[in-house]
Amino acid sequence: MNGVEAAKPKPIESPLMLVGEGVEEVLFFSAMLEHLGISGVQVEQYIGKTGLNAYLRTLKVRPGFAPVTRLGITRDADDNPTGGPGCSTRRKGRGSPATC
Repeated sequence: MNGVEAAKPKPIESPLMLVGEGVEEVLFFSAMLEHLGISGVQVEQYIGKTGLNAYLRTLKVRPGFAPVTRLGITRDADDNPTGGPGCSTRRKGRGSPATC
């Protein structure tokens, strides 16, 4: 090979996950959780609104996904407080997440 290896998926190390759009969200949520004395939450980014679908598709095949019991997904509104086209804050059914 030429010294370049395929990227290995980062293992999931906690049953609690919180994901945001970018590095700023990771820094903010990590600092907030530390300030509140909350540990055991893995904070990650999905690299922008357009990266969320791909992130969620690959999340379930990453090492350590099976024990995940809670997944919080954040998304900022940027300049559109209604959430943009196709965004519903209503739950589709019991236990189903809102979709954007």
